[in-house]
Amino acid sequence: MKKYFAKLDENNLVVALDMVMDADAPNEEAGISFLKDFYKEPNSIWKQYDKHTVRNEQRKGGTPFRGNAATLGGSWDPENNVFWSRQPHNSWTKNMSNYDWEPPVAFPENLDGKRLLWNEELTRWEGLSGADEFYWDPNTSSWVAI
Repeated sequence: MKKYFAKLDENNLVVALDMVMDADAPNEEAGISFLKDFYKEPNSIWKQYDKHTVRNEQRKGGTPFRGNAATLGGSWDPENNVFWSRQPHNSWTKNMSNYDWEPPVAFPENLDGKRLLWNEELTRWEGLSGADEFYWDPNTSSWVAI
């Protein structure tokens, strides 16, 4: 088996991802020591993560570990002991119940076959269906033609 590790910079941003075999990393401390020795970087900062943990759920039925799998460009939150993916848009905020980014307008309930995208400038969900364009109105829970 393998253990997965994220290298952090001085701002707690994830700058590298690596894996270490269990024989070299029976625990997190040993894995970190192995990576520091291997890369000859004694002052580097590494944290273990679980590649199957997403939105604070372990996708293989195990116990979630550190909120999310680490991702390049994502960040480490030392206060809450979790990894965050990169913020998708400036208007989105952290949801501390599932360690995921939350848009200011909830995801539409019904896509009606539309391809969906977030419009940051107008802070709304927009959908495309063929050549037709729509936006999601959360007040009426319906799509409105643009």
